[in-house]
Amino acid sequence: MRRWKRILMAAALAALLAYAGDYLSVTLGIPTRPQISTVEIRRFYAVKLRNKETAYMRDEAATEQCINSLFPQSGYAPCWWVNKHKEQRIDIDSGRPGPLINTP
Repeated sequence: MRRWKRILMAAALAALLAYAGDYLSVTLGIPTRPQISTVEIRRFYAVKLRNKETAYMRDEAATEQCINSLFPQSGYAPCWWVNKHKEQRIDIDSGRPGPLINTP
C-alpha cells in the first residue's frame, strides 16, 4: 500500500512540475518563439433531418488562435491539439420527429 502511495505522489509531482515548466516557458518566452499562433480550421455541420438522414453543410474556413505549449494556457488550446483537429464537426438535431405543438 505504501508503494502505491509513493508512485501516485511521484506521478502527481511529475505532472505538476511539467505544467509549471510549461507555464514558465510560455510566460518567459523560453525558447524564443511566438506565444500565440493561428491555425486555419474547417467546420462542417451535420444536420439530422426528420427522415433519419443526415445532411452535411460546410462552413467557411476560419482561423483559430492557439498557444505554443504542451498544456492549455491563458484560455487557448495548445497548437499541437488544434493542428490535429483542423476539421470540426458540429452536430445539429432538427428536433424530435412528429407534429409541431403550438402552445399559447
